[in-house]
Amino acid sequence: MKEEGRVVHVLLVAFAAQGHMNPMLELAKLLTSKGVEITFATTEAARERILKSNITTTPTTLTSHPKHPIHFEFFSDGLPLDFDRKANLDHFFHHLHHEGPGNLSSLISTLTTTQNRTFSCIINNPFVPWVANVAHEHKIPCAMLWIQPCTLFSIYYRFYRGLNQFPALEDPNTTVLLPGLPLLTIHDLPSFILPSNPSTSIPKLLFELFENMEKLTWVLGNSYYELEKDAVDSMKEIQPFIPVGPLVPSLVLGKEDDEKDSRIEMWKPEDSCIEWLDKQPPSSVIYISFGSILVLSSKQMENIAIGLKESKRPFLWVVKPPDFEDGEGKLSSEFLKETEGQGLVVQWCPQARVMAHDSVACFMTHCGWNSVLESLCCGVPVVAFPQWTDQPTNAKLLADLLEVGVRVRKGGDGVVSAEEVERCIEEVSRGPMAAEMKKRAAEWKEAARAAVADGGSSDQNLQAFVEDVIGRARKGEE
Repeated sequence: MKEEGRVVHVLLVAFAAQGHMNPMLELAKLLTSKGVEITFATTEAARERILKSNITTTPTTLTSHPKHPIHFEFFSDGLPLDFDRKANLDHFFHHLHHEGPGNLSSLISTLTTTQNRTFSCIINNPFVPWVANVAHEHKIPCAMLWIQPCTLFSIYYRFYRGLNQFPALEDPNTTVLLPGLPLLTIHDLPSFILPSNPSTSIPKLLFELFENMEKLTWVLGNSYYELEKDAVDSMKEIQPFIPVGPLVPSLVLGKEDDEKDSRIEMWKPEDSCIEWLDKQPPSSVIYISFGSILVLSSKQMENIAIGLKESKRPFLWVVKPPDFEDGEGKLSSEFLKETEGQGLVVQWCPQARVMAHDSVACFMTHCGWNSVLESLCCGVPVVAFPQWTDQPTNAKLLADLLEVGVRVRKGGDGVVSAEEVERCIEEVSRGPMAAEMKKRAAEWKEAARAAVADGGSSDQNLQAFVEDVIGRARKGEE
């Protein structure tokens, strides 16, 4: 988009994880469709993954789909490329926090001086909050793309800024009531604010983020107003939250899948599962996936396997490496043999295509927000299987507020039993409330598509944001 001969250019800076980069890429596509030029920056550790994906036309130009050109740039997080970041998370975040700002600042200076890329705005996501400081130093307005629901943003904002009372969180019977949100129990709260949370780096990161909100000009959200009206409205007077989502693949929004290359995957999806789904009856398959990070215990995997087998329903189960490699791992050969005609186990799948498939009846999910939005956009009821971070709160929304599924109940040992897995599958697929769940899921699907359509609530919000960026850029030139 040009304003008086000047290209409006926005820099997106994403944490190098699949669940963080993909919503940012969807936002990049939407911004380019509105005429904004985009540079997408992340750490060097993600370079190989991006180059191996279908997102780039050639390794030299580093641009995405020709209809939506995006420049890709990389900066160092201060660690060797072969360092195991996942196994040493606290050490990784420490280096990223100390080395990332200087390296990103140098990249911005280089792009400005050598390639004449003058940025009118920088957009970061939550796990790189220091980007706001870099933007401030370069005198560039900064926005944050919040990649979880507004409900989570409200909880964290009120917790870390001390706006509301949070009772003794050590007490398992504690409840929390916040403006615009349903009554929450300890089991509904995000794990990072609980005393039992083992991580030190992420709560510290969240504290820094919410302590420095004043350096953000906008907070954009991967949600849609119709989905979280009360939560969004409750933030208007203290920190406006601007829903611009759902930021999901075009396929799950019912659009032509001409941009399926704008996804970053941890592993190569197995397209054979689509051929398998084509052979299944409509609304018959239980789809199971727990995202790219979560690792379940062997006992939990065994219980899920038994529950699936006993359900007598067709199933497609994503069991990522190393839990399932070369036919081995946490799944017994006996289970695989006994269910050979009933289900299919794959290491990774093209989730958008699976969720949009007519044969899928329900989705057993860890309740990561990207997966939640894809299920809502496809009108697929869920079996909510949350484990940590935002997942318990997302499960609360799905089961109790949106009423599109059921939430598993853990036993005293923290493990979900095989009987409970079978019960939940039965309840969502054939239980007395199954038809109502499916109906409500279909309603949220239509609301999501309306929100991102031309003139929809999210489309209007994004257009207003773009116009604000243009206005500020023009004012800065005067």
